[in-house]
Amino acid sequence: MKKNKIVLQDVIKYAALILVLVVVAAISSNYFFRIDLTSEKRYTLAESTKSVLRKLDAPVYFRIYLEGDLPPDFVKFQVSIRELLDEFRAYGGEHIQYDFINIYEEKDEELRNRTIRNLYNKGLSVTNIKMKDAEGGSADKIIFPGAVLNYKGFEFPVNLLKNNPTLPHEVNLSNSMESMEYEFSKALHSITVDDVPKVAFIEGHGELDSLQTFSIMNELKNFFQVDRGMINGNMEALLAYEVIIVAQPMRSFSEADKFAIDQYLMRGGKVMWFLDPAVTLPDSLSNGMTISLVNQTGIEELLFRYGVRIDYNIVSDLQCNYVPVNIGVDASSEDTEMRPWVYNPLFSAPSTHPVTRGLNYIHGQFASTFDTIGVDSDQMKRTVLLTTSDRTLSRRVPLRITMDEVSRDPDPRLFTEQHLPVAMLSEGVFPSSLYRNYSVPQGVSARRRDST
Repeated sequence: MKKNKIVLQDVIKYAALILVLVVVAAISSNYFFRIDLTSEKRYTLAESTKSVLRKLDAPVYFRIYLEGDLPPDFVKFQVSIRELLDEFRAYGGEHIQYDFINIYEEKDEELRNRTIRNLYNKGLSVTNIKMKDAEGGSADKIIFPGAVLNYKGFEFPVNLLKNNPTLPHEVNLSNSMESMEYEFSKALHSITVDDVPKVAFIEGHGELDSLQTFSIMNELKNFFQVDRGMINGNMEALLAYEVIIVAQPMRSFSEADKFAIDQYLMRGGKVMWFLDPAVTLPDSLSNGMTISLVNQTGIEELLFRYGVRIDYNIVSDLQCNYVPVNIGVDASSEDTEMRPWVYNPLFSAPSTHPVTRGLNYIHGQFASTFDTIGVDSDQMKRTVLLTTSDRTLSRRVPLRITMDEVSRDPDPRLFTEQHLPVAMLSEGVFPSSLYRNYSVPQGVSARRRDST
């Protein structure tokens, strides 16, 4: 009797297990999900990437020019690309097609060189590697650690190798693998978007001109329509843009322009501020000395309303770039030495945030910091994107800076401040308008306003 009871319990357990498996199978046949069991979440795509992949309405062909006889580290790099594209297929299905191409399969040297020139002209960056030859020696070999995407006949180059000359080769490859998803996702979004969003560089307050911003404008044109212009108090004109960019203003903003920006933000607009609270003229250092002065543009109270207080200082940091210094006995000597220049700090970025993931150190020059303060909105999120190191010294302006400082080793005992913020992202529901309960400033050309 006892034996029969044990047998019955085993039967019930097996039946329950089979029932669970049947239920799981039924659920999985109707719902798609993936479980990433790796500790570093290597196979977990960002939601923005998944969204782009799910919206594909035609095949995207990835042609990756990284195949054939490769060093072990680039073989690992190649495997990472293949694994990522397989993960893309899990969400994009048959719309994701890829092929790894070995340009050295072409034995005709003239045709091979023509292919190399075409890839270079399309925008792929070339890298030289050393490979062992049949005689036991080594020879240079050109490779293209990147891909060309083709969507409905439109091609887009994607360079995957982050080649920072100040970092070891292994670190560059690791950073490249971490940023691979972002590079592919950015390219997919660019070639599949129907309505091209618009961004605008604001002018009229001494901002950087089109020549000084040429490089970033040229890059943005791959994804946006890029315009430039003055606000002139016209709030409605700003509403046509996804983002407005204020790049290093040097003159004061009128109340009408501040009002237009404020109302643009109240309606969900986005602003990228690149500010120099302290003005320093590095060229003056050629004469041995320069002075950093306060640069107030009138937008400080606007930023303060949104929880950011500008610091009028200059940061120096033991984690910094090096500059060549003439250590000869006279000016005609060319005996130079690389010396740390604490006013050229190397900023650190969080490795897990989508904006900064995979970035190397960011080189700054005569940078300033800021403080965050409490705001009325509990739905606004603030994330520090760049910080100084744990050996920092901030100095208030006006400040006299001389080249004599580079000839002396910095005193570590002075660098006691840590992780000072120099870049931040604010997102969510902003507090009420700075101009709430105030009359519309003179010069505003569009009279509609949002007083929330």
